Amino acid sequence: FLNDEEKSAVFESGKFRISLYKILLFFHVSDAIKNGTLNLKYSYRYRNFDDYMISNDDFKKNKDLLLKKHDMEHMQDFDSFIATIKSKVEQSYKITNENINNGFNTYFTATDSSFIVKTPKLEKSEDEEINTLAKYFPHDEYLSIIDLLYSVNTQTDFLSSFQHYNGSTKKEKDNLLLAAILGYGCNLSLSKMGKISKGINENQLDNTKIWYFTEENTQKANDIIVAYMEKLEIVKHMKHNIKENHTSSDGQKYSIASNIDSTNAGYSNKYFGAKKGVVAYTFIDESHRLFHSQVINVSERESGYVIDGLLHNETVKSSLHSGDTHSYTEIIFGLTDILGFNFGPRIKNFKDQQLYGFNTPKYYHNLDYKLVPKRKINIQKIKDNWDDILRLSITLKEGKTTASQLLKRFTSYSKQHKLYGALKEYGKIIKTDFLLNYIDDVALRQKIEKQLNKVEASNRFSKAVFFGNNQEYTVSTVEEQNIANNSKRLIQNAIILWNYLYITKKLQQAPNQKEKENILQALKNSSIIYYNFLNFFGIYDFTSYSKRVYNLIAIDEEKEFLQPMGLEN
Repeated sequence: FLNDEEKSAVFESGKFRISLYKILLFFHVSDAIKNGTLNLKYSYRYRNFDDYMISNDDFKKNKDLLLKKHDMEHMQDFDSFIATIKSKVEQSYKITNENINNGFNTYFTATDSSFIVKTPKLEKSEDEEINTLAKYFPHDEYLSIIDLLYSVNTQTDFLSSFQHYNGSTKKEKDNLLLAAILGYGCNLSLSKMGKISKGINENQLDNTKIWYFTEENTQKANDIIVAYMEKLEIVKHMKHNIKENHTSSDGQKYSIASNIDSTNAGYSNKYFGAKKGVVAYTFIDESHRLFHSQVINVSERESGYVIDGLLHNETVKSSLHSGDTHSYTEIIFGLTDILGFNFGPRIKNFKDQQLYGFNTPKYYHNLDYKLVPKRKINIQKIKDNWDDILRLSITLKEGKTTASQLLKRFTSYSKQHKLYGALKEYGKIIKTDFLLNYIDDVALRQKIEKQLNKVEASNRFSKAVFFGNNQEYTVSTVEEQNIANNSKRLIQNAIILWNYLYITKKLQQAPNQKEKENILQALKNSSIIYYNFLNFFGIYDFTSYSKRVYNLIAIDEEKEFLQPMGLEN
């Protein structure tokens, strides 16, 4: 494994340098593990790629049943499946170019080297400016966040998800669970929460954390609230189309406290300066339900986690998923399509993206198209690996592993994995079809922009909830960072559900139909994310004063002062 230069150094002057050999060996072992030359049988991150997937024998034996189970039977015969995809892409080329040539696409402008596509902002009507939802929420008082969480739990019983670590049926007290959720979710720390709270102490909270708080429990609590919202009639009013659900995801940067050493944190001079930080990657749907979130290293590409969120639960089904530039790669376009999701990101400088075709560029030039592919797709490359592409997709559908882990393994190889190359080639087809439609359809561009505004509003909401300790993570392990992040999201989802229930009651109490219509119109034109009436910071108690605090500074004037050191009378 040594190269010529290393061999020469190890055998310098005819003497074998054992220490140098060991150092080089360790370096080569490390590199080989990272690039896939050497695999670790009992590792999760560095196993052989095939070990992450359903075994080839099991897949071949049960292929028909697995494809049927996951509604993928139409993909079994590659030739007929790809013919359908080809027809769709060719039609997109035709329609998009005809609308450009006929002057119907008024937002498209051809330039000498490329093109420009403008997206007009959605204008708000006069009613939208007047009918804001905020005026219907409490104004004369501030509600306690503790009371809000308690009321939402009364409605949903989300605290039932916090089961004892060893499987015991012993249930923790609600006040301790709520205090731990606020300690984590508001970033106050459980230690501080125990010290500033009445009726509980630090040791009790520490015990609650150890035995009742896991990533799975906090995720399940969120899922209970998200599923409850699905039952509410009012939630449907937030959707553009009741049969569809437009979802989106975005990453939010958080610094790590300087005294915390975390292997999950990384450097980003742009966001953290000399500090380290992490990214909380969060998913939201049209109804503002925060249905998944994960804390990742800031140096990781967010796109690898898109599929993890889309496959997270059965409650939130996405008909179109959007993200920003960091959410997309050609691999993600390919995988989302095969898994049954429509992927529509907002790509910065998308005019610089390359188009691909089933025919040569010359073929499209001869049709007088202004938008033509850069090169022809290698269909044979996809066909040769089609069974493995389906096996990988079934692996993800079955939950055997996560997409983020597979993509990390893909990109760790020093040479491109053949399956990765085939998936990327297929993704180029799907990306091309999306770009053509994106250029042609101004309503689609506006729809994506509107949905991404929701996740950005959610990020501001996150900062308001996660207010403690300068909004810096004060926990080091990946698990505890995710517990804190899930607790924050749990508080957010609880507030959103409370708001929905509050507005529902306002509708029930409306004196007439006109008032009901005004409330519903305000709901459609505004955001259900509203929290100005909430008190996150506790209550200042002026009913009594602590003599103990005064006694800490009360000086006994009868006693003599000590003389300052080094000074004489």
